[in-house]
Order: sequence, then C-alpha cells, then structure tokens
Amino acid sequence: MKRLLLGLVLICLGQLDVFSANPPASTPADRVEPLSLPLRLSMTADEVVAALGKPRSDNRAFGGGIGYAGLRVMFDPSGKEIWSVTIEGDTRLAGGVGVGDPLAKVKAEFSGGNMVYDNYDVTAGQYALSFRVASGAVDRIVIRPSGRRFADFAPTAKGAPEAPAGPLTALVGQWIDPKNAQSFEIFSDGRYRTGVGGQGSVALSAEGLVFSGVLSAWNQGRATLSADRKAIEFYWSNADGSRNYFAFLRASP
Repeated sequence: MKRLLLGLVLICLGQLDVFSANPPASTPADRVEPLSLPLRLSMTADEVVAALGKPRSDNRAFGGGIGYAGLRVMFDPSGKEIWSVTIEGDTRLAGGVGVGDPLAKVKAEFSGGNMVYDNYDVTAGQYALSFRVASGAVDRIVIRPSGRRFADFAPTAKGAPEAPAGPLTALVGQWIDPKNAQSFEIFSDGRYRTGVGGQGSVALSAEGLVFSGVLSAWNQGRATLSADRKAIEFYWSNADGSRNYFAFLRASP
C-alpha cells in the first residue's frame, strides 16, 4: 500500500514551484515596528486596552475589533491575536512612514511591492502592508500578518521563546500532503528531498522549523510542527491578502 501511495505521489506531483505561490518581496521588517504609539502587534486585546486606554468603540463581542482616533484593531474571536491594524490618523511606522506621505516615500522605504487599484501592497518580513494612495498621498495603512500570526518583533523584551523540544531525528521519515499529492523525506543528518528531486536542509528554530533549498520559497522556509509531531504546516499571506496553506502529514511506516 505504501509503495502504491508513493507511486501516485510521483505520478501526480509536478515540479514543486507549480504549486508554490510567489515568495513575498524582501523589504526591511524593522521599518514597521516599533510603531509611534505603545502598540505591539503581538499584543492581546486586553494588553492593547491597557496600553492605549479605553477605546472609542469596542465591538469584540460582535466579532469586531476596537477603535481609537484614527486607529482600528481587529482581533481573532478569543481576543488573543491581532488580525489587522488600520491606521488613518497620526500613528507612524518605525521608519517614519504614515498617513499624508507621498507614494514615492513609501516605495523608498518598502520596495518591491505592487499597485492593486489604489493600494500599494508589499510584504516586509512578517508584515503584509497595504498603503491606500487614492489621491497620490497615503490616507490609510493596513497591517496584516504575512504568516499565520504576528510574532513579538523584540522577543527579548519578554524573553525569547524556547526551541521545540526533542531532537531533529524525531522528524526523520516521509511527509505527504494528501491534498496536493506533494511529499518530502527528512533524513537523520537534517537533509530533505522532495518527491521530484528537490533538496535542501531543515533546522529547528525558536519559532518552529526553517527549511533551506527549494522549500524556502514557502514563507521563507518557515514552518510549524504540530504538538503531536504528526504534521508540518506552511502558512502565510501574500501582500494582496491571499493566503497559502500546505500541511504535510507523517506517512505511516
């Protein structure tokens, strides 16, 4: 049965980059945070209220977010993660870009983006940025995570997260994406090989796994390992808001 499954993978699987989204543009993430107000995009809803004070509007109970003058913050239903921040007031990014600046200044700080109607969309590390410039100057900035969630931009302030427990050898074996018929095999020395011959290496990091080689095209090679160590997931958003998700399950021995 295993031999038949792997045979189907090799038949169905085209070149890896056929399924891969275009990698995000490379722009400096440190031009985004810290913002000009005491808001960290890794905060919970309670932490935001503690930092900024009572909001003008609070619609979390109805699936919305909270609002301040010129600022809206949207959260997940639990209020534990920020989904997006919309700036229409005086708040500025770490590099100084804000509402009222010309498009040329935005492009100088964040190169490699694309115009989508009236918006200049660009990815800077973990940030997916959208600058609306309908009148030639920025009148709105939307910040979303380019991956699944915002990470603390300065983790040492709260203590760096611990690396995943367990040796890399625990990942050795075949991993298959049943949805797209893609696969790769991880070896004990940290190398991996895809079902169509692509190669690279994988290493443990404080945030999960980091793949070099052909899989680095997905979220810059960053992936997460499920708590039961049975799934490796790649998840990220492009600057236009489209989302990409690939989940590889450990093949049965």
